[in-house]
Amino acid sequence: MSPQQPLHTGYRRALSLRNVAVEVGLSQRQMSRRFVASTLMTVMECMHLFRIEHAKQLLANRQLSIKQIAAEVGYSRTSRLDFHFKCACGVRPTDYRQALPDNNGEGGT
Repeated sequence: MSPQQPLHTGYRRALSLRNVAVEVGLSQRQMSRRFVASTLMTVMECMHLFRIEHAKQLLANRQLSIKQIAAEVGYSRTSRLDFHFKCACGVRPTDYRQALPDNNGEGGT
């Protein structure tokens, strides 16, 4: 199993470097080194990236609340989604959603 595999399938649940290392049969140190060498990012950075990419897709569904989206992608609090989303995208999830085209192909304002 590759070091990235547990993140592809498990980013929605609470993960730690320790849990991922156990899943792939490596020590935490080995896991961390191999992961950074192959991805140029830490396990946690990669997990947040997966979560944010999934959140972007879910934000197009305007019937889902930000709280529902946060829970769906693995954040227990919307403030964590806000923080990581803004770090990755430069805007908060609500602002990102407003900028998405609506069903008529125009911005969501």
